[in-house]
Amino acid sequence: MPRRRAPEAQPSSAELLRRFGANFRVARQRANLTQQDISERTGRGQAYVSAIERGAQNITVETMAELAAAVNANVTELLGTTEPNPRAKPKAPRT
Repeated sequence: MPRRRAPEAQPSSAELLRRFGANFRVARQRANLTQQDISERTGRGQAYVSAIERGAQNITVETMAELAAAVNANVTELLGTTEPNPRAKPKAPRT
């Protein structure tokens, strides 16, 4: 009988939320949007958006989709397995 490979460990929900938040922050900054801009586009509070970016807020897939659309990204990209490029220069947020 052939030997099966052990499945890769799945990231925890906390890790997925942290990853989504970090990638969302990078996408928001690249889109030259502030947290307040996202708040206005989605009807979510600025503090809520901040908590999401820190990975401190448990959110639904629907909320992920709304936030991704607000920065012209998709949920798969924002849940990506790679960390945001720390050398990428985000655009300065609008004031």
